[in-house]
Amino acid sequence: MRLILPLLLMSINCFAGNIGNKDDLLLITEEKNSQYNKTKNTTSIRKEVEESISHLNILNERIDELMKESMTLTGSKLDVIALQLIHKNQTRRSLLSFLIQKNNKPYVDETFLLNQVNQQISFIEKEENFYNKKIERDLISLDKVKSSEKFNALKVLNDTQVNIIRTLNNELINYHWLKKLNQPTLQITDKFDKDLNKHLEFTKTSLILNHKTKEISERQFKKATADTSSDLELQALVASRTAEIYTNHLNELISLAEKTNIDTTEYKKILFEYTGVFTDQLLDKKVIMSMATSWFNNLIHWFVNNGPQLLFKIFIISLILMLFTHLRKLIRFIINHIVSSKNLNISMVMQNFLISISGNIILTVGILFSLSQLGINLTPLLTSFGILGLIIGIGLQNILANFASGVMLLIYRPFDIGDYVQAGQVIGTVNKMSLVNTTIKTTTNEIIIIPNNNVWNNTITNITQEKVRRVDLLFHIEHSNDISKTENILYEITNKHNSVLKLPKVKVRLNALTLHSTEFIVQAWVKSEDYWDVYWDITKEVKIKFDAENISLPSIPSIPSMPIHNSATA
Repeated sequence: MRLILPLLLMSINCFAGNIGNKDDLLLITEEKNSQYNKTKNTTSIRKEVEESISHLNILNERIDELMKESMTLTGSKLDVIALQLIHKNQTRRSLLSFLIQKNNKPYVDETFLLNQVNQQISFIEKEENFYNKKIERDLISLDKVKSSEKFNALKVLNDTQVNIIRTLNNELINYHWLKKLNQPTLQITDKFDKDLNKHLEFTKTSLILNHKTKEISERQFKKATADTSSDLELQALVASRTAEIYTNHLNELISLAEKTNIDTTEYKKILFEYTGVFTDQLLDKKVIMSMATSWFNNLIHWFVNNGPQLLFKIFIISLILMLFTHLRKLIRFIINHIVSSKNLNISMVMQNFLISISGNIILTVGILFSLSQLGINLTPLLTSFGILGLIIGIGLQNILANFASGVMLLIYRPFDIGDYVQAGQVIGTVNKMSLVNTTIKTTTNEIIIIPNNNVWNNTITNITQEKVRRVDLLFHIEHSNDISKTENILYEITNKHNSVLKLPKVKVRLNALTLHSTEFIVQAWVKSEDYWDVYWDITKEVKIKFDAENISLPSIPSIPSMPIHNSATA
């Protein structure tokens, strides 16, 4: 209806005055509507402002009453009134913030606003004093309460810290209000910087102390007995929670300080050093330079204080290692001289093992003694080695099986280095042996490495362990040849060879009769190293002599053959 009436009047005026066309009518209508809306908005804002001022005055009266009431109270009753005052003041600040808005200033007396802001400055100062005293009481309470009530006391302390940060934030808002009202702000700015710096220093120091307390409590807890472990564990938890509270508050204070000209480099560095948490705050060049400078200065300071002592320790350690190195060589020489004695009859493998392990033991003792000079507690280190050895043993069972087999080979000595052996399917000379594997060199100059577990769990034939071996040679002739003549030729050739031993005596026997040949066996004893030379020499000489004496060999192979008769061989 309000819009219809102006339109109707406009239509009448246009008709009576013979004004413009249809477009002019619309333009005039829009201008009138805009003026009307502006009038309406102005009225609405003025009404809201008046209501806010009225509500603000009521709150001021109520807060004054509570302030008077608080003058006669102490203890917990005073704390209750103080909390009521703070809550109501927060509402009062919300109203004041609305009134200070740029659009609302024309509708509010600026003197009134300035009085209200000054009132807030005074109130926030009292609120801050209240919380500063309260945090002192909270800290004393935290020290005095029983262990079971520590975490409740910590919650109270945390709430107080949160309220202190809120009051500091309100101080900053007061500064911005004064600035909007074009009032001098130097005094409040100086006070805010002073208060914020004070709380930054307090929180930083508290964080450092609580982290140190936490570290001490955790170390004591690790060494504690069953009687004291529960108390120390609780102390460590309380210290950890307290450090967490101060870490969070220092973060918030840093964020608040960054809104001003306060340098937060030192606090960011402390925060990183004691929490180890990497944040975007650390990307600041000042923080990076400060941390680098601090670490460098600490290194220089440590070297100045500990450098001479460290250099002396290094000299002592070097001297100890040098002495034990020479002692190792001496011990190895002595052990080598002892185990090489013919009276002991120790295998070459065992000799090498004893020499190696004795030197390594001496060197290990020297290293451990050197570490003790650095102040390192060797008990945990040796325990760690034991646990590590157990873990490795579980993971490397096959290697341990080879190691155990190597020990058995050392103890029972089925062969030595240089022996010609057959281990499983491998035949050759033992070239090298360790506790894990055995290296065999074949007659074709191949090197074969066999795990000791495979060697020990298979049949071992030591061909050259004995100094004397018997050479067995088989010769086949046709049945038409003279047996006695053949025997004499074989005796003559065998006894004539220089490498054949006189004792035991050479044996020549008719060994078997087959379908196609008569078989003779020759048995001659030789030194182990002459075995193959004798075998090949006699075989060659027999062929030459048989040809010279017209003793014919069978033209049809005798193997495989069906034996007619076997004679026993001794």
